[in-house]
Amino acid sequence: MLGLPAEGIRVTVRIPNRKGEFAKLMRVLLEKEWGVMGIGTFPARKDPGAYNVVVKIPGVTVEEVQSALATVPDHRIVDIRSVV
Repeated sequence: MLGLPAEGIRVTVRIPNRKGEFAKLMRVLLEKEWGVMGIGTFPARKDPGAYNVVVKIPGVTVEEVQSALATVPDHRIVDIRSVV
């Protein structure tokens, strides 16, 4: 799933369920010129006012992704790891 057998960073970000929040997350990827191998969204069970967005990004490090996504207000990294 999410890019199948290819190396990358898989990050789950919790975002508020408001218009424009998904676009804020994608804008960071665009500004960094990062590609996306896979993406999925689902409601956050423990936070009814939020969604989890799972993105697999190739060619970056965990540290790069953490640093870039930390700049988005009201978004929180729930999980981040290097995967194949």
